[in-house]
Amino acid sequence: LKVFLSYSSRDRDAAMAILHRFERIAPDVEVFEFRRDIPIGASYQSRIDAALEASDKVICLLSPDYMASPECYEELMVARLRNKRAGFDLLWPVYWRDVHGGLKDWLMILNLADCREAARDKLDGAVARLVGQAAPPTFVP
Repeated sequence: LKVFLSYSSRDRDAAMAILHRFERIAPDVEVFEFRRDIPIGASYQSRIDAALEASDKVICLLSPDYMASPECYEELMVARLRNKRAGFDLLWPVYWRDVHGGLKDWLMILNLADCREAARDKLDGAVARLVGQAAPPTFVP
């Protein structure tokens, strides 16, 4: 399984918590984390594009900073398109910090893990759910 981890730099601590959780419960899962996996001097955008295209799952760590970032939003839109083509089991959004005005309806009907407001204890459940080790959580708007 190849997972693409998409996040805003401001949410790096949460992204690292997700990465470490995968390492603990599913070490055979390959998680792409751009700061770790792109060598200095390499073509940054082409590596991100290739990793996103090769991924089996995409985790988007949603927050106000994520939604305001053109790069993050582009990754979300690419994942959205791939998700449709993959039968709606590719995109796994994690609602990390409340987005002003809430999330769009199309995001709410996906495999959404509600971890607001920065609830680290819920991240473990979100990762476990993705690797099939826990029941889906309920979403509370």
